[in-house]
Amino acid sequence: MVYDTFMTTATTFFIVAISGSMNPVMTPGQVYEVTSDYEFSDLEVGDVIVFATPTNTDPEWQMASHRIVSIDEEEQTVDTLGDNNNGTQIEGVDLDIPKFNIKGILEGVRAPPL
Repeated sequence: MVYDTFMTTATTFFIVAISGSMNPVMTPGQVYEVTSDYEFSDLEVGDVIVFATPTNTDPEWQMASHRIVSIDEEEQTVDTLGDNNNGTQIEGVDLDIPKFNIKGILEGVRAPPL
């Protein structure tokens, strides 16, 4: 799920989904609230996170929102997967995301689609 950020506070920011990789949970044009007030140890498999992609240099994929599918506590990394990506993880996007790339955890929908 690629998105645009449009408003922030100290621990909360809002994104607009612009791709369909997280359908039906996140739909393009929908506004979502994300919290940046968390610790790595708070993350759980199943959480939807907003993150800077670890290795992909394509500007369209610099930030993404996908669901955590595994957590490596020792390495402090997570692997993710878009709900609508047919079980295919995207190289350079979904694997070995370091904790410092994670910008926040999806909290919920905040407005109807734009």
